[in-house]
Amino acid sequence: MGKASRAKRERSRDKAGQWTAAGAVRAAHRLREQTQRYLTGNPWVQMTLASNMNNVVTELYTVLLNSDLADMADKPEDVERDAALSMTLGKQGHPPPWPRAAGEAAAWQIRQIQKLLRQAEVLVISPAAHAAVMAAAATLEPASPFSVRPGYTPKQQP
Repeated sequence: MGKASRAKRERSRDKAGQWTAAGAVRAAHRLREQTQRYLTGNPWVQMTLASNMNNVVTELYTVLLNSDLADMADKPEDVERDAALSMTLGKQGHPPPWPRAAGEAAAWQIRQIQKLLRQAEVLVISPAAHAAVMAAAATLEPASPFSVRPGYTPKQQP
């Protein structure tokens, strides 16, 4: 075995099991592709999202049935259901008309997740930098979300 081959083998042995930025990027891209592939047509994901959506909409609908909306004169039919869907799907960016079935809403959510995964930029933070970011984040106060932007002054509410 030549000297160059031995040196190459020694380098690869030294790096085996060590974290590298290139390896982390490859892993991130591979995991993103696998996630997209597993989301498509996955009945468990579809069922879970539909069940979650149904639970949230049902809970909001029940609350709205006992709210001031129920006392409205000449209220539109099923305004409580539309309000519940607006509060869930509308906040996620789904435009009306709202889907009538939780499964349709789940399919839309899956398409949104896949779109985000396709468009997402892959960023890798080294383990040492991750520890520093976590330590810095631990010092932030939840009550002051704008404290990290120098020169920002929030408007006073009347």
